[in-house]
Amino acid sequence: MVRIRDPAEMLTSLIHILPRPKLPDTGLPQQRELFDLECGRLGRAPAVVDSADVLRNPRAGLQSLCSAVGAEFDEEMMSWPAGRRETDGIWAPHWYGAVEKSTGFAPYRPKNEPVPEFLDDVLAECQNHYDHLAAHRLRF
Repeated sequence: MVRIRDPAEMLTSLIHILPRPKLPDTGLPQQRELFDLECGRLGRAPAVVDSADVLRNPRAGLQSLCSAVGAEFDEEMMSWPAGRRETDGIWAPHWYGAVEKSTGFAPYRPKNEPVPEFLDDVLAECQNHYDHLAAHRLRF
């Protein structure tokens, strides 16, 4: 499964952690490379979900994802206990403050924050990788 996010929204979040990110800092080139390798291995694209799509309709998004990966949807996927999890990974202290306080899906709210001009080239490269992945995203 591949999770993607609008490049402008991703970059305007990333600059709060890395003030002058380079393309590799975004993880998108690496994500695309792994996606392409997995397409070759599977003979088809793995499931791709856009975070905004899931937040716009969490139930349909999770049902579609479950169907795509051969899992059964469970109503318990719609909520969770607040707090940190072992599986959160190394970025948890930087990114997951709001997630750790949450107990369910919040509605999608566009950031509408302008990407600084010094990131125009990075944004264009990110958009290219995002578009490649988004062409395969689940529609629900």
